[in-house]
Amino acid sequence: MKDPKDKPEIRAVLELLPDEDPKDALEVLDHHPEPKAELTPEQIQALEIEKQQLLGELRGHASMEPRPVSVAPVVDLPLPEIEPTPDLIAANAAIEAADAELEQMDAERKSFEKARAESVAFDDAVHRARVVALNEKRNAAAAEAKRLREIAAGVELQARAEQARALAAREHARERDSDAQKTAALVERMRPAVDRARAVEVELKQIAKQHEPTLATLANQTWRDIPAEWVGSLWAEYSYKVIGVADKRLRELRHMLDGLKQNIALAEKLMAHGWSDDQSQRQDVNEVLRDLGYSVEYTRGVREGLVELNERLASIHERGEAIAPQAQRPDVKILITGAEREQVMFDMQMNAQMRGRQSRANT
Repeated sequence: MKDPKDKPEIRAVLELLPDEDPKDALEVLDHHPEPKAELTPEQIQALEIEKQQLLGELRGHASMEPRPVSVAPVVDLPLPEIEPTPDLIAANAAIEAADAELEQMDAERKSFEKARAESVAFDDAVHRARVVALNEKRNAAAAEAKRLREIAAGVELQARAEQARALAAREHARERDSDAQKTAALVERMRPAVDRARAVEVELKQIAKQHEPTLATLANQTWRDIPAEWVGSLWAEYSYKVIGVADKRLRELRHMLDGLKQNIALAEKLMAHGWSDDQSQRQDVNEVLRDLGYSVEYTRGVREGLVELNERLASIHERGEAIAPQAQRPDVKILITGAEREQVMFDMQMNAQMRGRQSRANT
């Protein structure tokens, strides 16, 4: 006896016929008589569920099948002939005229560009030809100038050679001169330098007589002579730029006077001794003339130093007065007169101009 729990195995084959409508097949399947079988209610319910699933799949396939679409045949009908209106004819004529004018303008542009290119090429050729001609002209002029310079250099060389021979002849003549003539030539050479040095010595002595006591007073000062109210920096500046500079100027002035005195005495001695063939005597003459030549700047240097010292002293006292005003101002000692100051300022300006011209010449 069969177990009622055993479910019978049902096999089915689904076949789709392309020439038939799937809905017809569904209808056939719906009206097909079910087989006679003894099934339990559970088996019947399960088969009903499977049946509904199969029917759902069949309906889905049926909805996805393409339906044939009937297309109406195309019938060629003759188009009606429409006469163009006057406005349309006028518009077409305007278009054709504009196209013709554009073509003409394009042709003119191409012609203009061609002519301009030819003109530029011509101008470039003319420019190159001018450059070549100018270079050739310049080269020819440079060659001619070089030839003339060579000729001039040859003539100048001959003149310089003649000058050198004349100088050599003069020196040889001097060597043949008598000792008296050589001594006279020596004195003629040294006397102007000695006279200038004597004039400088006289002027320096006048400056020393006028300003040496003042310089000595400033140089001998110490920190005890500086007002105690002045700040440390002002003390240091006074010590360095007033006391120290005054001492330096005083020593320079005395050294200049001593040097002038010695060099003038040596020059007088050499002139009194006269010419000598001794080489050391010639060297002494050259050295003393060199040292006497330096003395020309002594006076200017001393006066400029006095002016600078006076301005520095005035600046320090002015700043010191701002720090600690004094009830009684000390008597101001004039280190240099007004005329001397004007002369010194003029000399300083002239020297500055000379230095500027020399600097520009060097650059």
